Amino acid sequence: MNYMAKSSSQFDQLYARRLKQLTLSSDHSERKWQVWRMQAARGEECCFRTEARYVCQFENCIFRQECLDLRADWKP
Repeated sequence: MNYMAKSSSQFDQLYARRLKQLTLSSDHSERKWQVWRMQAARGEECCFRTEARYVCQFENCIFRQECLDLRADWKP
């Protein structure tokens, strides 16, 4: 029985640590919306991190490198 209590508390510690990491990490979907708002304000197509990035010809885009970096939205 003591083993279960220790195991549970270890799980709780790991869970709390992971939850803290996730809540402190940046929200990549929020970043996408921020860039889309900036692109729309400039009169540009809202293409940041969409499928359009794979055929993008706009070499002078200030978001190009960040946009082309592969990153899953769920990954911190």
